[in-house]
Amino acid sequence: MAVVTDRGQQLLIGGLVLALFLTALVIVLNGALYTDDLQTRGAAGQTLAADDYEGELSRELGRTLDAINDRGKSDRSALEDAVLDATSVTSDLFTRQYASGQAAYATTEAVTTEEGKIIKQDATQDATDDLMTDKSNESDWKLATRVEDTAVRQFEIQTADIAALASVKDENSSDAGSISDTFYVELTGNNGNTWEVHIFKSSPSGQFTVATIAPDDDTVTVDIRARSNTGLSIDVTTGEVNGRQVFPFAPRLSQPYNITFQNGDQISGSYELTLATGEDTNTVVQKSNLYSAGSDEPYVSPAVYAVNVTMTYVAASRWTCRGRRTPTGKRSSTRHRTPVGCTAAAPTAREPITE
Repeated sequence: MAVVTDRGQQLLIGGLVLALFLTALVIVLNGALYTDDLQTRGAAGQTLAADDYEGELSRELGRTLDAINDRGKSDRSALEDAVLDATSVTSDLFTRQYASGQAAYATTEAVTTEEGKIIKQDATQDATDDLMTDKSNESDWKLATRVEDTAVRQFEIQTADIAALASVKDENSSDAGSISDTFYVELTGNNGNTWEVHIFKSSPSGQFTVATIAPDDDTVTVDIRARSNTGLSIDVTTGEVNGRQVFPFAPRLSQPYNITFQNGDQISGSYELTLATGEDTNTVVQKSNLYSAGSDEPYVSPAVYAVNVTMTYVAASRWTCRGRRTPTGKRSSTRHRTPVGCTAAAPTAREPITE
C-alpha cells in the first residue's frame, strides 16, 4: 500500500515559486538593460536610425526595380509608370512603418527615373539554345560599347551545366594560355587593355572554376577566385560568386570600355546585364546581336537603370519646452512646426537615394 505524504507537494510548490522568481528577475534585468540602452543612444542613435531607414528603403527599391525590369516590357512608358507606382507604394509602406515607431516624420518625394536597357538570357525559360552565343550563334560577340563604371549594374551570370564548360587540367588552371579557349567576359578599355572573368571546369576534380585576369603591362597573372561543386552564380560588378565577394571589378581598367563574350559556345546558362543609356551616358547596346523582347533569346528590352528618391527623415526625439518635456508634435514635409517656447534638433535628411 502506498504511503501518501505532503513532502512531494511541498517540493513541487517550492520549485514553481523559485521558477517564477527567476523569471521575474530576468524580466527586470532585461528591462534595466533596455532602459539603459535608450538613455545612452542620443543623437548618435537617431543618426543610426536615419541610416537604417535609408539603407532598408534603398535595398527594397532596388529589389522592386530589378523585378520590374526582369519582366522584359517592350513599352518604355508603361515600364516607367510601373516603376513609379511601385516606388510610391514601397515608400509609403516604409514611411508608415517608421513613423509608427522610430521616426516622428519620414517621407520620400521628387522621384525620377534614369533610362536604361537590359540584356538577358533566361535558361529557365524555353530558350532554343542556352549557350551564351548571340542571335546568329556567334561565340565571340559584343554586348555593349563605350560603357562607364557608373553605367553598368546587375551583371549576373548563372550556370549549373558542368558538361557544357571547357575543361582545364587542375595544374594548368592558373596558366593564361591554358584557359584562353574557355568562356570569358572581356572588358576592353579605351587604351586596349583588358580585364577578363573566365568560367571553366577543372579536371579531374570536376569543379566549376572562376578566374580573373587583370590588365598588367608586364605580366599576365591568372587569379583563381572561386571553385564550386554545385554550380555558379556570379555578379560581375560586385565580384560576388555564390553570394561571397571574391574579386574586385575591373581594377585599373581604362574607361570607357567594351563588353564582350568570348567562347560563348563553351558555357550554358543564364545571364543579364542592365546598362544606363540616358542622355548623360555614351553607352551603345549592340542591338544587332540581340533579339527584341518577346521574340527569342538573348534579347534586349527597355529598362529603368535607376530611381532617384529624395528622402526626409525626422527622428522621434522630444521637444524641450521651458523646463518640461512633451511629446514631439506633427511635422509636415515643408515646415517643422515647433510648439511655442520649445526647441528641437534639426531633422536628419538624406538625399538622394539612387537605386
